[in-house]
Amino acid sequence: MSDFADTVLIQPDGKILVGGQAGISRRGIELFAAMLRLNPNGSLDTTFGTGGEVVNTANSLPITALGLDASGNIFTLPTPAEYDSSGHAKSAIVPAALTSTAHGGSVASEHAVFLPDGAGLVAGGGGGIGRCDADIEVQRLLGATPDPSFATTPIDFSGSEGCTRDGTRGMDVQADGKVLVVGSSFHGPSGFLIARLNADGTLDTSFGNNGVVISAIGANSQSEASTVLVQPDGKILVIGTAEDAAGNSDLAVARYLP
Repeated sequence: MSDFADTVLIQPDGKILVGGQAGISRRGIELFAAMLRLNPNGSLDTTFGTGGEVVNTANSLPITALGLDASGNIFTLPTPAEYDSSGHAKSAIVPAALTSTAHGGSVASEHAVFLPDGAGLVAGGGGGIGRCDADIEVQRLLGATPDPSFATTPIDFSGSEGCTRDGTRGMDVQADGKVLVVGSSFHGPSGFLIARLNADGTLDTSFGNNGVVISAIGANSQSEASTVLVQPDGKILVIGTAEDAAGNSDLAVARYLP
């Protein structure tokens, strides 16, 4: 079996909740959303789920965001679900204010974050023109229901309707509710690609060039962002890779003013 971790959350009691994917041998190896919980000493918490693990065989996407409310209920994204503090799935999602959240994600997954009020943001490939152009779209979810008041503005890093595919690599939310998305563009521009949305989902035209910043990083201008983090002082930290003059791919970090 193959298991993958995408995000981790430390509970108030010190227990460690991990979200990701689990591989199960059924018709070959199939991947499903999964969580496990560890005790503070690193041992499996066997009171959680089944022997410390929860596998949702109705959902193939990895869990890339976790949220915890004051009662210990656990919320997951990008496929919305709610579990009680023992890891048992609930029949319905009842959004609540969250006391702690965590998010991460692999390159191939949809990216998601929880807002403090319990709403969720999910970013993934959106619709495009024709058959070969695809842009990023961000949805706000209230429980499992899309919020109609949130604009699903396409994020198009190439700025054209050619055969480019824009994908999400990471997402974070500023203190003022503005949403930062970093991505990549297949057949589009190379570099650290960053977009910022207003709290209502529209592009923040005060950021970069009409809401988008493209930064060439490295000697060969071949670079790609992989994650974004808003610092406590509001500055924006982007981490990814860049090529040096010899064509080697190195870790790259850039910081932007808000």
